[in-house]
Amino acid sequence: MEIHYFSRIIVTLKNKPFKMLEFTKKILRGVSFDAQLFQKELYKSLKMLSDVEEIRRFREWCIIEFGTRYPLIINKAFASITTN
Repeated sequence: MEIHYFSRIIVTLKNKPFKMLEFTKKILRGVSFDAQLFQKELYKSLKMLSDVEEIRRFREWCIIEFGTRYPLIINKAFASITTN
């Protein structure tokens, strides 16, 4: 019974790719009240994203959503991935 349940989960994940970008946005919205949490989660989010286009869209979204509140954190975080 457990094997069947996990097989269904795997099939579901294969049929509907997990949208990491949307997940990271949700997390950042949730922690945006605190600069340290925001920075920590932003760095973690950047480690999870691998596609260049996805990172570009994420950067644009971060600037639009949080650019006035956390411009230094955002610039530093994205600069760190371009230099690594």
